[in-house]
Amino acid sequence: MIHCSRAGAWRVFVAACLLLFACGAAAAGLPDFSAVAGEAAPSVVNIRIERIGFGAPPGYAASNGSDDNGATAMGSGVIIDADGYILTCAHVIEAASSVEVTLADGRRYQAKIVGADRDSDLALLKIPAKGLPAAKLGDSDALKAGQWVAAIGSPFGLQKSITVGVVSATDRHLASEKYVPFIQSDVPINPGSSGGPLLNLAGEVVGINSEIYSQSGDYTGVSFAVPIDLALNVVRQLKADGAVSRGWLGVNLQQVTPTLAQATGMPMPVGAVVTDIVKASPAAQSGLHPGDIIVSFDGHKVSAPDDLPPLVGRAAVGEPTPITVLRNGVRKQLSVTIGLLKNEADDFTLVVDTSRIDRFGLVARNLSEDQRRRLDISHGVLVQYASGAAKRAGIVPGDVILRVARSRVRSVGQLNKLERGLKTGELAPVLVRHEDGTRFVALRTPAP
Repeated sequence: MIHCSRAGAWRVFVAACLLLFACGAAAAGLPDFSAVAGEAAPSVVNIRIERIGFGAPPGYAASNGSDDNGATAMGSGVIIDADGYILTCAHVIEAASSVEVTLADGRRYQAKIVGADRDSDLALLKIPAKGLPAAKLGDSDALKAGQWVAAIGSPFGLQKSITVGVVSATDRHLASEKYVPFIQSDVPINPGSSGGPLLNLAGEVVGINSEIYSQSGDYTGVSFAVPIDLALNVVRQLKADGAVSRGWLGVNLQQVTPTLAQATGMPMPVGAVVTDIVKASPAAQSGLHPGDIIVSFDGHKVSAPDDLPPLVGRAAVGEPTPITVLRNGVRKQLSVTIGLLKNEADDFTLVVDTSRIDRFGLVARNLSEDQRRRLDISHGVLVQYASGAAKRAGIVPGDVILRVARSRVRSVGQLNKLERGLKTGELAPVLVRHEDGTRFVALRTPAP
C-alpha cells in the first residue's frame, strides 16, 4: 500500500490534471505554428533608423545616441515584392534621417522611403536588392473573429520573434484612426514589432501590426493591425504618386439612438444620422439632407457612423457612388460623386536632410500659413535640427528663428543669406521663439 500526505495527494492530483489537459489539447488539434514561422520568417526584416531632433514615437524600440538631438530606433517590416519593396508602419520611419534594413539572412541595406501615409500608419520602403523572399499575401476580408493568427517581428530588438493569438474583431474603429478598420487580436506586440506581419495559419500576411492598447507602452493584451487589403491599396498609390488620395463626402454624423430608431420606425438602431452638410460638398450636391440616416454606401452596410469614413476614404474620386438612406422612414437611393479629401498641413517633414545644415548648425524649414496663424506670427522659420553653435546656445527642434541681428527672417533662403553676410567669428544676436517664450541668443559663426 502506498501512503501519501494530503499535500502529496494534492500534487499528484494537479499533475494528473495537467497531464489530462495536455492530452486534451493535443486531441483538440491546437495549431502548430512552426511551419508558419519557417515559411514567413525569411520575409520579415528588422528596421533601424537614425532620428535627428525628435523623440521616439510610441510603438517601437529606441535608444539615445551620443547627440542629445539624436536617437536610434528599431521596428519591423515585411518584404512584399522580390525586387526590394518593404511594407512597414509610418510611425516607425517618422522623422528618419537614415533607414537601415537588415534581412533575415543578415544582409544590410540602406532603404529609400518611397512614401508614407499617416492616416493608415503605413510606409513603403525600397532597398537595392533583387530576388528577395517575398511574403505570401492573404485576404484580410476573409478573416474571422476567433481564428488563430501569428506575428513575427523584432520586439525590443529580438529579431525573428513569433507570437500567437486569436482574432478578437475584424472591423475595429479607433478614434485616432478614422480611415482604418483595424484587425484586433490578442497577439502579443511589443516595441520593435510595429510594421511586422500578422499571419494566418496558411502563413499569409493578413495585416501589418500597427498599434497596441496600453497605458505603459508595453503589450497588455490588445493589439491592432492594418488589414492587408487596405494596405495594398495604399502601396499602389505610394508606388504611383508617393502619396495617398482619399475620398471626401462632406457630412457630420451621429449615432442612431434607440429612441431615434423608434421615432423613425426602424426595428434596430443602425446607420449614421446626417446632422450637418458642408456647403458645396459632394454630399450637398447629391441631395443628402440633414436627418437622413445612411444605411449603405457603395453596396456596404453602414451600421454606425464609424463605418462610413473608411468606405468614403477608399471610394473612387470623381466617380458616382450609390448611397442608401432612410428619409422619414422611407428608403431612398441616391448617387454621390465623391470629392478629393484635402490633406491637412504637416507640422514636420518625414525625413530630415542633415546635408542642409547651415553655418549656425541648423536645419530649418519655412512655416506654413496655418503654422503662422496658430503661432500668431508673421515671419520666422521652424527649426528641425540643431547642432554646433545653435545647440550650444540652447536652440532645439520646434523653436522658431525670428531675427538674425536686425533683420527679420521670413524664409530659409533669407536665413542662409543673412548667415553668409556674417564674418567668421562674428557674434550675432538671434531672436528665437521657444515653447516658454521669446529670447535672444548669441551665435558665433564658425569658419566655412
